[in-house]
Amino acid sequence: MSATPSRISLILVCVLVHVACAQATWTNRTGSSGRCPDRTAIYTGVLNTGDVLAFGRYDRANSRFTNETWVLRNGLWQQLQPPIAPSPRGFAAMAFDLALNHVVLFGGFDAARTPLNDTWLWDGNAWRELQPQHRPPGNGGPGLAFDPRSGRMLLCDGLGAETWSFDGFDWRLEHRGYPLYGSNTHMLTDWANEEVLRIDGDYIGLRVLRWTGSQWSSITWFEDVPMRTEFAATFDWTRGRIILFGGRNEGGTPLDQTWEGNSRGWQRVATQVSPPALYRGRLAYSASLGATVLVEGEAPGTAFQDTWVLSTPYPASTATIAHGCAPSAPWLHTGGRWDLPWQGERFELRLDSATGGALAGPAWMWIGTSSTSWGGRPLPLDLLPSVSAAAP
Repeated sequence: MSATPSRISLILVCVLVHVACAQATWTNRTGSSGRCPDRTAIYTGVLNTGDVLAFGRYDRANSRFTNETWVLRNGLWQQLQPPIAPSPRGFAAMAFDLALNHVVLFGGFDAARTPLNDTWLWDGNAWRELQPQHRPPGNGGPGLAFDPRSGRMLLCDGLGAETWSFDGFDWRLEHRGYPLYGSNTHMLTDWANEEVLRIDGDYIGLRVLRWTGSQWSSITWFEDVPMRTEFAATFDWTRGRIILFGGRNEGGTPLDQTWEGNSRGWQRVATQVSPPALYRGRLAYSASLGATVLVEGEAPGTAFQDTWVLSTPYPASTATIAHGCAPSAPWLHTGGRWDLPWQGERFELRLDSATGGALAGPAWMWIGTSSTSWGGRPLPLDLLPSVSAAAP
C-alpha cells in the first residue's frame, strides 16, 4: 500500500537590493554648462526629453521681462528660437504634465503688473497656446503640479485660495481654501508616493499639506527643519525624494543647507561641497543628467548666475527578480518613512498575498547584491522540491 506522493510548496521572493551610501555631491557646472538664463526665469524638468526648461527672464539692463526660451540640454544651456512663444512675463507657473507628455505654463504678470491667465503647452521644441472654456483667475505666484492619481494638472493660485485642475482641454475648479504664501510655499509632485504636496516654510518649521483628491489635508509639521522663506524645491527621481535647498531664516540670513524628504519625514543631506548660501534659487530635475540642478539665486549684494548639480554616483535601488507561484504568489511592497535602501537608514519591505489574504505557505525572502548568484549558486534557486512518502 502506498500513499499518493505529496508536494510541498514554498513561496519564494528574491530581491536585488543595491544598498548605497546616501552621500550626494554638489558640483559647480557653470564653466562647462554656460551661464543660466538669468534670475526670475521659471524652470521645470522636461521628462520626455530629459531637458531643464527655462522661460522668461528679467532684463535688468532694460528693466523689462523677456519671453526667452532656454533649455539645459546635454549639460549645456542653449537659447532656443521658437516662432511662437508666450508673451513676456514674470512669476508664471510651469510643470510637466505626464498625461499630456507636455510642459504646461500658466499665468504670471506682465511688465505693467497685470495678471495673466493664459495656458500654453511646450512639446520639447515649440510653444502652443490653448483656448480653454474656463480659466483660473490670474492671481500672482500660482503653484502648478501634476497629480498622478487623477491624471490632471493641479493649480493653486496665490491670492484667491482656489485649486483648479486641467485635463488638457479645460480648467475645472476643485476647491477653495489654503492659498499659497508666495515665496514661502512650493507646490510639487512627489512622484515616488504619487501625491501632490504643498511645502510651506513657517515659523514652527516645515509644513507639508497633501492633496487628497478633493481638498488640501493631512497637515504635518516638521519642526526639525528650521524656518525658512524663498527656498527652492523639486523632486529628484534618482534619490526618490524631494530636494530642498537654501532660503533665508527669520532674520533674513541666507542658508546653504540641503534637505530631502516627503510627507513622512525630512533629513539634512551632508555634502562635502555646497552652493553658496542663497535665496530665490531655482531647482529642477534633469533626466538626462540624472541629477537635480540648482540655478540662479541671490544673497545680499549678489545675484548668482551659476549652475550647480546635485548628483548621486551610486543610487540605491531594489528590484524583484523572482517570485512565487500562483495563486498565492506574494506581492512585494516598499514602505515606511523611506522607500529606498540607503546605507544607515531604515528600509522596509512587506509581503502580501496576491489575493489579499494570508500567504498559503511558508515565505522565503532573499536579499542580496547580485541578480545572478547567491553564495556561488545560480539564481533563482528551485525551492519547490517533490517529497514522496511510502507506507508498508
